[in-house]
Amino acid sequence: MKKLLSILGTIGLTATSTTSLISCEKPNNNENEGGNKPEPKPTPEPEKLQQPPKNSNWKLVDGFINEKNNDSKKYIGIVKIENGWKIIKWTGKNIEWKYQYKAIYRWDGINEPETPIIDKNTGKITDWKG
Repeated sequence: MKKLLSILGTIGLTATSTTSLISCEKPNNNENEGGNKPEPKPTPEPEKLQQPPKNSNWKLVDGFINEKNNDSKKYIGIVKIENGWKIIKWTGKNIEWKYQYKAIYRWDGINEPETPIIDKNTGKITDWKG
């Protein structure tokens, strides 16, 4: 009889501790009573393309360079090469597609444009020069 009571006691304690663990609730980690889901990490916004200054002769080119009457226009593209950002220049629609350009700009001025200055670490244009 003692053995039977001992076995029943052990089974009862095991069932109680298991039940306690299962029903255990964590304190709510959300101030608005939203449940115990972890807070989502904010996703970084995609970088917006840098717009030229107002009244500038530089224009941001959206999409492909299939523009009519722009065979003699000057273009620049910002590209990451190795560990830094650089500006690639060309004339007309013959773009060098081996590069993954961050942005492409067209010069709509009359004279030959000066090449803008960029921050080699970020690829942002710091001086538009025109």
